Amino acid sequence: MDLHYALYHSKSLQPASATLHNDILQVSARNNARDHLTGFLHREADYFIQYIEGPKTRLYNALARIGRDTRHSNFEVIQNGPAEKRLLPDWKMGFVDPGLMNLSELLDVSDGRLDIRAIDPFDLVIFLVSNAGALRASATAA
Repeated sequence: MDLHYALYHSKSLQPASATLHNDILQVSARNNARDHLTGFLHREADYFIQYIEGPKTRLYNALARIGRDTRHSNFEVIQNGPAEKRLLPDWKMGFVDPGLMNLSELLDVSDGRLDIRAIDPFDLVIFLVSNAGALRASATAA
């Protein structure tokens, strides 16, 4: 398999809500299962940050579809390329909002904007993978 990954961010055009997030997660989980993609979505204030991985062609097709989604704007792939192995092999789509874990200590989130360029993209990937691991650990402990 020609495994690739991508990390992107975008600005939400809708207020945070369980309904919005559940809709995104349900559709994403279904599409990702079909396309053999795994990933993790994080919402920080009005911004989405997602790490997604899988077969190259299917990954870039998914990114094109995500980029056309009218629920967000300013879609930007921060980093992408080949991957040696999956970092999130069992996450069809994970999600966490900043109420559980946030990037505010790492990024400038003042004045209603997220300064995504203030952090190394690799650190964002580690943050998202760590969130996935922490959520998995807390779910199994419950």
